[in-house]
Amino acid sequence: MPAARLALARRTSCDLAWGGMGWDGMGRRTGMLERRELGDAGLTYIRERLAWGRTLSRLLLDGLDLTTGRTWTYLPPAMPEEQAKRFALGGVTRLGTGRAPAVFAHPTSDRWERVYNLVEPLVAAEVGAFLTQHDHGVAVWEDPLLDAGGPWVREHPEEPLLFLGEEVYVALSHATSSPAAVAAGLGVMGARWGSPAVVAALPVEALHPFLTLHAPVAAQHLQPLVNHCRLLFFEAYDGEGYVLWSPQEVADAVDLGDVSQARDPARPGAGLARDRGP
Repeated sequence: MPAARLALARRTSCDLAWGGMGWDGMGRRTGMLERRELGDAGLTYIRERLAWGRTLSRLLLDGLDLTTGRTWTYLPPAMPEEQAKRFALGGVTRLGTGRAPAVFAHPTSDRWERVYNLVEPLVAAEVGAFLTQHDHGVAVWEDPLLDAGGPWVREHPEEPLLFLGEEVYVALSHATSSPAAVAAGLGVMGARWGSPAVVAALPVEALHPFLTLHAPVAAQHLQPLVNHCRLLFFEAYDGEGYVLWSPQEVADAVDLGDVSQARDPARPGAGLARDRGP
């Protein structure tokens, strides 16, 4: 039910802020997240997700040399390394806070709930800061479910969408970014589908298709996202976290930091915004 799913995703990132401190069975505090390098396991996960996606996913799979970058995630220190590589399984929220995550299906209705994702406020702040500071910056999410001819799309002409045939993409730029819009983009991601998110700084000649609401595009309009990718990421851990990839020179700078800082979603991240390219 995409209408309910997208409407719920309109919550700002502050609604998803960190909720508390947990402890593991050995008395260690687990309420912080740490950056965890994923190496080849992360590359394999990204390739598998891209293989299930739509046109943007296929372009990324064919044209982006993932071996030139690094993959990482953010996890509670108490999570064992073996469990960290089981990207389909949850457990991040319980280890990080001592609380179970929200469930997808509300027990008394058919309303969808967001899984509690501890890293989402930080990713939202990082993406928002990049778009704010880069005149040619764009963030694009591949929607795994919506069709361009569907009723929800027709009834929402104000949404920042692009169409490639029947495929739907959420596209934000320097001009259209806002905390609510970034949260909406994050809301279309799904750990069970491809659903990549791409952050890029495009040459001016490649920017125009991303500035027009409900614009029809072709595959060649999406190719610059591959050529100029700064950050690629997917939901993982049953919707409770992300697997992220960046080119080596960008990955060294991106560190979303301590999850306790998620209480201030307006605080910009440092990493992507350091590289002030075109």
